[in-house]
Amino acid sequence: VSELTRCHDITILPVGPVTPMKSVTDNTAPIGTYFPGDVVTYTLMWTHHSMFEVTELNVIDQLPPDISFVGNIQYSGNIQALLDANPSVSPFTQNGQQLIWDFDNIVFPGDNASFKIMFDAQIENNTSPGSLNNCFTVEGMGDNVRMDAVEDCQAVNVAAVGPVNLAK
Repeated sequence: VSELTRCHDITILPVGPVTPMKSVTDNTAPIGTYFPGDVVTYTLMWTHHSMFEVTELNVIDQLPPDISFVGNIQYSGNIQALLDANPSVSPFTQNGQQLIWDFDNIVFPGDNASFKIMFDAQIENNTSPGSLNNCFTVEGMGDNVRMDAVEDCQAVNVAAVGPVNLAK
């Protein structure tokens, strides 16, 4: 299992902070190796450190042009419980390369509650070698809470795929 993780501590005034973190995993490739055609699992994680609840929460992931959304969305248990308690809410939409989770009308607890969304994406077959940067943001509203959008990014380094020459 290869996994890249990067985390930032971001303070949001006056009550914050929220800590976003994004990671990517490819269960089929050697550690740190990604190739065109690979399916990777992105994990979007954030922790709400305030004691106040947050509403109108939005999570937006902007996929780079060479990565396509595959599906297989999974939520951490606490998000799934909130969705189960609000069956009329369908938070996910896709607008081109932008993945949007709109959790309006759902109250997210504070007190160091952590949340996670996972989904699969595929590196396009014709992707050139190099780095593909993918960012996500989290923003919300609440009484005594000012949550400007916080962002975290994760790069996937794509290796070249070329012909194999077995001649001696």
